[in-house]
Amino acid sequence: MKCPFCDFEVKTSRKSAIYLHVKYRHPLKECPVCGYRGRDVLKHLAAKAIKAKCREHMFYFGFYCRTARSDFARKRAVYACLEG
Repeated sequence: MKCPFCDFEVKTSRKSAIYLHVKYRHPLKECPVCGYRGRDVLKHLAAKAIKAKCREHMFYFGFYCRTARSDFARKRAVYACLEG
């Protein structure tokens, strides 16, 4: 899996490795799709991904959302949308 922001590529099949790279090397200060700068950019990505079904917002939300169990179903839906 390759980082969408730079040339970094994960050699393993663990998706958490690319998540950690993106989280620490490319902090989320504005929306990479539309340039939204607000109080909570992650909530903006989630709203656009779920309500508007925007594939680009889904893609970046999949990279930036947490790896907690509560987000597992949402992340799985995003990954399924990106793959299919």
